[in-house]
Amino acid sequence: MTTTPHDTTFLQVGLPDVHGRLTGRRLLVSTDQQTPAPSFTARDYVLATDIDLNEAEPEADTAGLHWYTGDGDIVVRAAADSRVYDLGDAGKLVLADAHDNAGRPIHAAPRQVLKAVLADAARLGLQPAIGTEVEFYAYGQSPQALRDDTFRDPRPHSPYIPDTLLDTHPGDRALLEAICRACGQAGLEVEGYANEGAPGQFEINFGYGDFLQVCDSHVVYKTIVRETARLHDRTVTFMAKPTDDSFGSSCHMHLSLGQEDGNAFHNEKVLHSFMAGVLALLPESSLFYAPYVNSYKRLPVGSSATRPAWSRRRRSTLRLISPETNPRLELRVAGADANPYLAAAAFLAAGLYGVEHRLDCPEEGEVLGTFPSTLSQAIALTRSGTALRSVLPTGAVELVTAVAQVELEQFDRTVTSFERERLLERI
Repeated sequence: MTTTPHDTTFLQVGLPDVHGRLTGRRLLVSTDQQTPAPSFTARDYVLATDIDLNEAEPEADTAGLHWYTGDGDIVVRAAADSRVYDLGDAGKLVLADAHDNAGRPIHAAPRQVLKAVLADAARLGLQPAIGTEVEFYAYGQSPQALRDDTFRDPRPHSPYIPDTLLDTHPGDRALLEAICRACGQAGLEVEGYANEGAPGQFEINFGYGDFLQVCDSHVVYKTIVRETARLHDRTVTFMAKPTDDSFGSSCHMHLSLGQEDGNAFHNEKVLHSFMAGVLALLPESSLFYAPYVNSYKRLPVGSSATRPAWSRRRRSTLRLISPETNPRLELRVAGADANPYLAAAAFLAAGLYGVEHRLDCPEEGEVLGTFPSTLSQAIALTRSGTALRSVLPTGAVELVTAVAQVELEQFDRTVTSFERERLLERI
């Protein structure tokens, strides 16, 4: 069929990269195309770059992904298990998976990492569900204004801490309601939004459900937030800790484990072994929850998140909720900057490791090891760990550590404003 401008739309085909950003193409397609399944080739390094698209080199070859040679291609194909999201004037969006030239999935790609762990759960007769709560900051300045000021002084519209109050600045309310409407148009199940514990910090809440669909929605949601903010000439950030005196922005993850006859966590042995696995693997999983130098500014030494323990209380690394009626777990260590596919995969895989190895659970409040306090420590722990590698697809750990190493090297070479302000005039 010959298309005209009146019966076409742009279809964005987006492959989630290691940062949870979407890389791909915008294709002109017919508006009556019911099941979009386009594919195209891309350079294979797109899955493993830092924020500035600097390529990462792994410690060892990764099957099906040879980004370090710089001369390989992958096939990006619209995923059959992705919904089609309506982005309004920006057209439609479908998420994609990465394949090699023989059509085989590239298992180190973040979306495939999660699907592999979900397949492991299914083989055990388990049906996991998840919900994510991700916070962000909205500033009054435009991105250009902040760039011109080298991001030194991001300011919210209001200097006051709103927390649970309904007294939201009109400028923030207009932005948040526009985001909620755009999410609703895209088919995301928005429950509402709330002020958080710092000026300009907010959280938009979504429903609880299927692991893959929730993580897909999480990535689409972040895309919508950034695009809507630009249309309002505002800046938003999902940085873990954007300023010295700000609260951190987290991504709390709620996980339940179903099975054919109900909630698997009603079996105390399953519940306790699952919690033991999450806590035991937490140090070597740290890069999956906290992937950047800045991530660890949100996690000061001595904070509850850096002392792996479980509790029924709110301020714990791993919280057990409603144990008598409908038990679920809340993991509070991941930051808003985490890739949802990788964080969710690490959470579920660690728990399944505990179940399969019948690990003994520590007592409530008993600290099991320590969480790293710097990116350098996290890289070392993730590289040296063996348990997480054993439950994730080949190449997943190598990809994540390679990208983190580039991030660390870039930071180590950078002269910071902290150094100039302290030393330039006085030393």
